Amino acid sequence: MNTSKTSTTSFDNKVSILSGFFVEYSKDDRFSKLFHENNLGFSYSFGIQNKHFEPSKTVTLYIEDTWNMFLIALLPEPEFGFVQDPGVSTLEQLVELAGLD
Repeated sequence: MNTSKTSTTSFDNKVSILSGFFVEYSKDDRFSKLFHENNLGFSYSFGIQNKHFEPSKTVTLYIEDTWNMFLIALLPEPEFGFVQDPGVSTLEQLVELAGLD
């Protein structure tokens, strides 16, 4: 299910990537502001990924917003300050695009 008209990454992949990033990078100081400002979206993604609950419309909005902030934080901004959804399906693909070690 794609929840954004301009998004090429499926909602399920967003949930998986955000949840995985939260688990792998939550102690990384480079992302403390991102986690602090988007704590609900990352937490909801983790809960959905681990089958604790199904996403409501409100939860879906939080996850979509977190995905957008996540892309802005990780990917270089092209002209006009917009970040295009890269259409990735795994955290590893996004980490490679972002050049994280």
